[in-house]
Amino acid sequence: MSATINMNQVIADAMAKKSSNIESWKAEFNNMVESLKKANISHCEVIDGTFEEFYPSVQYIRLDALKSEDWPNNIKQNSIYVTFKVNLIEKKIELHSCGHVWISDADKELYAKDKYLAMHSMTEICKRNGGKVMRKSSYKSVENATEKIIKAYNAIMEEIVDYTEGYPYKQGVKALKSA
Repeated sequence: MSATINMNQVIADAMAKKSSNIESWKAEFNNMVESLKKANISHCEVIDGTFEEFYPSVQYIRLDALKSEDWPNNIKQNSIYVTFKVNLIEKKIELHSCGHVWISDADKELYAKDKYLAMHSMTEICKRNGGKVMRKSSYKSVENATEKIIKAYNAIMEEIVDYTEGYPYKQGVKALKSA
């Protein structure tokens, strides 16, 4: 009988600890999203970060370069965006996914491997133009995480703006620097 009572107490304590962890993760993540929204990020029209409780220690922040009314076919996955994965337990951020840009005619003529392709991912364009793409990175505070996200987003968007010559970033207009 006492073993059952002790086990019930252990389960109750674990549930209370999990609940407090979720609340602290939610507060940290929401602070991160709010500080990104307050920052003046160039070429960023929409910042989407909604705390999901399905897997509460891992969350996603999406920075979109297009206004929602400009999304192709009104589908946000067709947009020009960068999504960051934030692991709140390990305190790590990494690039999760990004949008695609139509390949320029110059690339199709210049590079054999681009001849039969239609699009490149934003990270591919950044890499081929000599830019740096964010790898998994640790952060110490919300401010530090915000700085890293902004720096990574700006590095990618700088190459996209150069390749497409600006909004709405649909198609490349010049050749990439390497194959």
